[in-house]
Amino acid sequence: MTRLYLHLPPLLRGPSSYAALVAGLLLSGATPSVALELGFEGRVLVQSSDNVEFANKGEEEEGTLGFGTIGVFGEQAGTRLRVGFSGELDTRKQLDDSDDEWDTLTRFVGAAEYDITPRTFSWYVGDILGGVRVDDGTQSITDFDTVTRNVFVTGPSFEFPVSTDSRFDARLLYVNQTEEGEELETLYNGFFQFERERIEGRRIGARLTDVYTVSPDEDLDSDFNRVSASAYIEREFPTWSWGVELGGTRYDTEEVSLNGVLAILSAERRLSRESTIGVTLRRDTNDQTLGTVEGLIEDGTALQQDADGIYDETNLELNYGFQSAATSVDVGIGVTDVDYRLLAESSSLGELADEEDQLQSYAYAYLSGALTSRLRYELGLSYRNESFDNRDDDTNSVLGSAVALYRLSRSFEVEASYYFDTSEGVESTIIDGARINEDIDRAENRVGLGIRWAPPSRASQDLTIELKSLIQ
Repeated sequence: MTRLYLHLPPLLRGPSSYAALVAGLLLSGATPSVALELGFEGRVLVQSSDNVEFANKGEEEEGTLGFGTIGVFGEQAGTRLRVGFSGELDTRKQLDDSDDEWDTLTRFVGAAEYDITPRTFSWYVGDILGGVRVDDGTQSITDFDTVTRNVFVTGPSFEFPVSTDSRFDARLLYVNQTEEGEELETLYNGFFQFERERIEGRRIGARLTDVYTVSPDEDLDSDFNRVSASAYIEREFPTWSWGVELGGTRYDTEEVSLNGVLAILSAERRLSRESTIGVTLRRDTNDQTLGTVEGLIEDGTALQQDADGIYDETNLELNYGFQSAATSVDVGIGVTDVDYRLLAESSSLGELADEEDQLQSYAYAYLSGALTSRLRYELGLSYRNESFDNRDDDTNSVLGSAVALYRLSRSFEVEASYYFDTSEGVESTIIDGARINEDIDRAENRVGLGIRWAPPSRASQDLTIELKSLIQ
């Protein structure tokens, strides 16, 4: 389940959020009143760690960590207005260090959609406050070492039935970003799609997307435009499905233009009523800003590429899923090749961009289920490797977890947990213009005991409104 979080109200975050809040209030007054369903949750947790600072071997320090969490989620579905949100406020302190202060982490994902005309024209507002981790090949037990970024999205959407078997969709979105209170790039997005389904389960169509990125620094000529066009076909059968999308992507900067191939090939086979296996091959040209924003929209958190620039990205992933009333399984393995074409600080192509070329490999396995009517478990294991083609950086990391939850009553659960995290390899940093390699060899084990509070609620913790992608 995707974790969604709480943060300060939009009123506290700038002019664009003022407009969104006022619009939301006006729109809510224009739709028939529907009760807002709310839910709450909380957690108190104490963890003991054998390497509380996640230092290299030989420099470990033991420590005890205390966590406190409060969350709220809600949804409202009226005749024209639909609202969904979920948030969390998390605090942490090292209990055996009197000099340590409380750290606070806030997260939020929310969206609202208002139908200006029934089934045709609507206005969308979305807001994500999530953690961004620089893509350095390592993993972490908690998100307290991530950078907090806020992404605010708003704009109109249009859906028009051309005929009984075809429709046209369009949306225009404005995207504002801030990170730790600092303004980042502003994005202007247009998305257009035509789709026809003459036979049920057989869809063909075409997509056109445009993303114009404006730099916050007016003194730099670093604005650029990305446009992509593609055609696709999708087929669904009782036991399997497949899809093919082919097209191209073009970037235009102040100095150069770059062309790339857009290709998505996917297939999924239903093995039984509860299980599926699928494979996806994806190739496209992307940039650091758009990749990070799309990651936040999709997951509420994002991995950010180390270097700011434009790159070709090729990803191949194989996954297996099993879902029954008592057990859930999600297993996958994949590899991503990142080939940089242009760096933000360089206006020409060449060896400088080649230094950032890299190969990323990963695997994951998650299992959850119920042992009895009161006892359930959650197990997780993920592996990640990042190696660079033209420098010595090469890191491996493994993150694992085992959590047991015992229900005391309708509102309270006891939680016992174990986490481990390992990272090893070589990382480099630039000091005084020179690249310096550093060997890393870190390992941490944590055991924890806590209590969770979650009173019954009719509201869903999963967001009931789809967050609008900029490119799909």
